Amino acid sequence: MKHNIRKVQIFKKEVKMKKLFIALTIFMLSIQIVYASEQIEQNEAEIQIEAQKDLAAILQWSVKYRFSPDIKVGDKIEYKRIKDPNEEIDISIEVTKEDKDGMWIVEKFDDMEIHMLVDLENMKLVDFFGYDEGELIPDPPLVTENEMNKRIKVLNKFKNGLAMFGIPQYWEDNNSHETMSTKSGTYDCMVLEPAFPEEVKDKAQDEKMVKELCERMKLYFSAEVPKLIPFDIAKYAIGSSEVFEKIPGGLVKNDVIEIKEYKK
Repeated sequence: MKHNIRKVQIFKKEVKMKKLFIALTIFMLSIQIVYASEQIEQNEAEIQIEAQKDLAAILQWSVKYRFSPDIKVGDKIEYKRIKDPNEEIDISIEVTKEDKDGMWIVEKFDDMEIHMLVDLENMKLVDFFGYDEGELIPDPPLVTENEMNKRIKVLNKFKNGLAMFGIPQYWEDNNSHETMSTKSGTYDCMVLEPAFPEEVKDKAQDEKMVKELCERMKLYFSAEVPKLIPFDIAKYAIGSSEVFEKIPGGLVKNDVIEIKEYKK
């Protein structure tokens, strides 16, 4: 319990951190609604170190669910936000160069850049660094495999408590395919559907609203697109790793972003 409370407090104060951690912060701040029960004093340096380790754990753990081993230099996807279609590119992911230890993959979103060196043979993160508004973020850590698994287990436990707040417990592949049309083209898509515990469905006052929520939250993936899945989508793999590992290609659309163009 003490460890869990410490995790909540870290993310409650994390809003002062650099934007590299925004996606993780939003995910974890919602957890405190359920679990925050007392206050623990920690200085900002300790808070930032713990948040960096959580970020590293998710980046390391999610490599084999975000990327495919056959990606190559030049593969790239650009996304736009559905609610702001007139804005410039919001998210891009590109395989930029080959290294003796693997491939460098660069993800850009807002004013951020994350550079990841990925060993595609073993599907492991070898190194990473980031920029915030052009400023290098110093010394982001990698964690050991044991620590990575421990932190992912804690995150998954927290996530499972959020079903009542509209956060899916896991994602299902019901062998359904849909044709999805976007401005960049038409794609045959594998569909992942959000899943909630039966007790949550039973307590829902409006069954129609639950069905509409599930429909709206679907994730669409296509083998036509290189498997370079955005970090903000990768967090959904927590609790659904087997399903995400079988995804044949990249994300085409969800309720927040839509593919703008890609190179393969």
